[in-house]
Amino acid sequence: MENMLIHNIVGSGCIEKSINLIKLAQKQRSFVSYNAELFPGAHIKFPDCRSIALVFTSGKIVVTGIKSEKALYSFYNKVVCLLEQCVYD
Repeated sequence: MENMLIHNIVGSGCIEKSINLIKLAQKQRSFVSYNAELFPGAHIKFPDCRSIALVFTSGKIVVTGIKSEKALYSFYNKVVCLLEQCVYD
């Protein structure tokens, strides 16, 4: 265990609100990609980090590419703030 390194932590969560992925992709073109014909979720990749979030219409979020628990919570909160703008009414 002395030589073990953490390269990737995967986290998941849910904001329990429906997300308008089309609106999200249109509002945040620079770091959100969404093509429903290829994959049912939107990919969020901020330019200042290597982590990726997959966001689904159901409000479920999967985060990958994180190296620490602290970074996971920070990135997740950043994603949730972004999603609050695209919640279905």
